[in-house]
Amino acid sequence: PSLCSDGHLSAVAPEDVFLDPADELKPVELDTEEPGSLTRQLVKRLTSSEIVPSGGSAAEGGGSLSWAGEGSRAFLESSLEEAIHSLLMKLESLTHRCRELQDLEQEVMRLEDLLKCRLPGHRSRSSSLSLTVESALESFDFLNTSDFDDDDTGDDNASVNSPPQKSPLFDADADGIESQHPEARGHLSEALTEDTGVGNSVAGSPMPLTTGNENLDVAIVIHLQYCNHLIQLLACGVGVWQRRSLLLKLSAQTQLLEELAEISVDRLGALTSAADVLPSLAERPRLMALWSECSGSSGLFHTTLDRVFQHMKQSYAAALQERHPHSADTVISMVVGEMVDRSDLAATHTPSPPGAAAATLSQDVLTVFQFYNYILEHEVQDMETHLLHLAREESFAEILSSGDSSLCLAELEEVALSTLWPRNITLKALASLLTAEDPQVSKAAADYLSSGASNRHFRTRAVECYTQALSEAGVQSQRAACSALGCLQAVESIKAVISMCDSADEELRHVAIETLLTFGDEGRLAYEQLDTVVGEMIRLGTRRGNAVTTAF
Repeated sequence: PSLCSDGHLSAVAPEDVFLDPADELKPVELDTEEPGSLTRQLVKRLTSSEIVPSGGSAAEGGGSLSWAGEGSRAFLESSLEEAIHSLLMKLESLTHRCRELQDLEQEVMRLEDLLKCRLPGHRSRSSSLSLTVESALESFDFLNTSDFDDDDTGDDNASVNSPPQKSPLFDADADGIESQHPEARGHLSEALTEDTGVGNSVAGSPMPLTTGNENLDVAIVIHLQYCNHLIQLLACGVGVWQRRSLLLKLSAQTQLLEELAEISVDRLGALTSAADVLPSLAERPRLMALWSECSGSSGLFHTTLDRVFQHMKQSYAAALQERHPHSADTVISMVVGEMVDRSDLAATHTPSPPGAAAATLSQDVLTVFQFYNYILEHEVQDMETHLLHLAREESFAEILSSGDSSLCLAELEEVALSTLWPRNITLKALASLLTAEDPQVSKAAADYLSSGASNRHFRTRAVECYTQALSEAGVQSQRAACSALGCLQAVESIKAVISMCDSADEELRHVAIETLLTFGDEGRLAYEQLDTVVGEMIRLGTRRGNAVTTAF
């Protein structure tokens, strides 16, 4: 019978754990410079997935990840349990938690509870080996220090008064164990259990948290790390509109984590393809095929960014080069970067090189849920058509910024707003036309932007871009942004517009007031309150002036 089988555990002896020179298994190598105790290293090596029985495959051993990319190595350094605890600690460190953060915390705790419920009925090879190691460690009870104090009655009095000798194997750790766990001095094996995290101790569990599917574990880790990243951005003191955007992203991740928890509990065994995970993706056959090609046969839940980039470049670069030369890398990088919320990919034109030390799991890996979210958000039906639209937008923005009125009018007539990303450079070019000297151009631009008020995706990006522009330097761009917000009926940006009403620039104040009046009843009320405040300030100033005159 196998050493790790339940029926064999009772017969375990120390020699069953420490490798015999005659065995075919490789010896366990410990690094004396590695942080942590040698005992912890020993148990970590013995219980790690690197040990695979001879003659058996990695799959049979239940130890290695099915995906062997850069993200796999990153995942080994950040387990599912570590990702959950890291996010919970981040949430607990926040002084004030809004509803979105509270919802996220509740969902992460629920996910942790569901995964813990899987532990009793899911025994892996590593967990069995952990129990084997625990049983072996209990064989070292002869190191019980109380036995030396009470029972040693040898002739040499010096030996009685001297400290008890410790096994060389545990010499480096026993002092730390006794100081950190004084209640465990009478039972060294219990202290070792606390130190290593194996066995039946309260501090550690013999089994790591897992859904039972390593591919899904990686996907969940990615989304947990992304949540951590969003919370870090929130803590940096972002503007009101950016905060709103980040909270919306966190709410979407909370909903996704709820769905992933459901998959891990109820549907995991029935999933064999991405279509089983996201049935609505199967309704777009070309995109379903694209994901299958990018992910490979084993990539049910995730794949590497590099693989996606290279496959899309191979599939679509020719069509892009034919119509829009020199744009292939740029637009493909934009798409891949948007999928994982990384704007730096568009700037560098390529994903992070494999093996980059600073790369994190969320930067190296794309999940099927991120892929599908992008498809929904941009209403993509065919990726090649979508990329061609993005490449067309590049030239669209260039022409709008050229200053040629006839070309601008032709572009506004030809390019449909629904085909735009839209990028910030495009949005700013459109807004700049609102202040153009040619009234025909400014009216065409206003009509174009006004049509975007009913397009949710366009409007969301445009309002965020223009609201942010109000807080940036440059009176000309602030005027243009104010006018653009009026075209979009962006009532949610009313506070930012009000802040422009006391600008030192008279024309900007005038544009801001006009924008307020386009916001309906809420805008008119804000204008009336603003007018009242200004009137009170004028009257107050007049009284003070009269008082000074009377005094003299």
